[in-house]
Amino acid sequence: MESSLRMALKEATRQIGQGWKLYQSKDTQGAIRAFESVITDLSRIADDHEKTINLVDAYYGLGLAVRATGNTPEATKAFAQALEMCEANLKALRGGDIENNLDTSEDDRYAMLITMIKQRMSEMGIKVNS
Repeated sequence: MESSLRMALKEATRQIGQGWKLYQSKDTQGAIRAFESVITDLSRIADDHEKTINLVDAYYGLGLAVRATGNTPEATKAFAQALEMCEANLKALRGGDIENNLDTSEDDRYAMLITMIKQRMSEMGIKVNS
């Protein structure tokens, strides 16, 4: 069972990379399909730290791709999902402290993503708590 989880996570990582390539080449519909596929596929597997990382990336990519189509409500939903996951993971990594956890660089990644997501939402006129 463990190997099938690892295979699913590896495939999710590959699909996210494909989604980014499609987004960068201005194939927003293809990118949306790729990111949505990752989200659907990952919803079928057990919780795992790597699953969460992939879901954050997929929701953030989905938000960007959907925003490019002009669908602000759906982009907001995707960004909000990514933001919620980032904030929860950052809180867990820091153990409730507001200080940087120097034992890992993951909290830096989540802190940067939180800032980036809030910027994207602000660009769409969506107010987000600081």
